[in-house]
Amino acid sequence: MLFHANVFDLYNTPFRKVCWCLMAVGIGFGLLSMMYLLYTAFVKHAFLKIEASGEKAMTAAFVVTLTEGNVVYSGDDYVAVEYFYEWDGAYYRWISAHANAAYIVNTKVPVVYTLGMGIGSCFVVGFYRKYMLLLGIMGLILFFTGFILKSILILNLKRKETEKWQEEKL
Repeated sequence: MLFHANVFDLYNTPFRKVCWCLMAVGIGFGLLSMMYLLYTAFVKHAFLKIEASGEKAMTAAFVVTLTEGNVVYSGDDYVAVEYFYEWDGAYYRWISAHANAAYIVNTKVPVVYTLGMGIGSCFVVGFYRKYMLLLGIMGLILFFTGFILKSILILNLKRKETEKWQEEKL
């Protein structure tokens, strides 16, 4: 008999559930970060094609539009990006809630907006790249912390099971 009933009781501790939660949150953060980075890579690839063709904007399935934006202000408090709105042919500005040192004045940036978004609402692609990289690193740390703690728990339970087996054998 390898395992005893009380060993399984020890294995179903709240500590084990904490380990699984840490690993699950780590995987979630990692996937969120990876999807954002893939999204920015695909949009930047399409943005390069727009620049090469000389068009102002590219619409996909009459729902999503990718266009070129220009950073018109970059300060310590916010960043303003001016972009072309294809559906009415005018230029509008997107103003961020915080500053980003990577966006300096007169920098061309890819801008994405969808059919339901209002004027002045858009996604400046890559604006939150630094934060998503940090989120991915944090997810990796959480996953490995949960994995290591779970491994320590399993090793501890195996040691306790071996001690009980040796006591019963004597």
